[in-house]
Amino acid sequence: MSFNAKDMTQGGQIASMRIRMFSQIANIMLRLAP
Repeated sequence: MSFNAKDMTQGGQIASMRIRMFSQIANIMLRLAP
């Protein structure tokens, strides 16, 4: 398995997208919490 720069950047984009989504959900949960 060889790693290309393209594969790494694509994986990084997916990871950052997931982190952003997770932080948004956590934000909403904290706001809804009493």
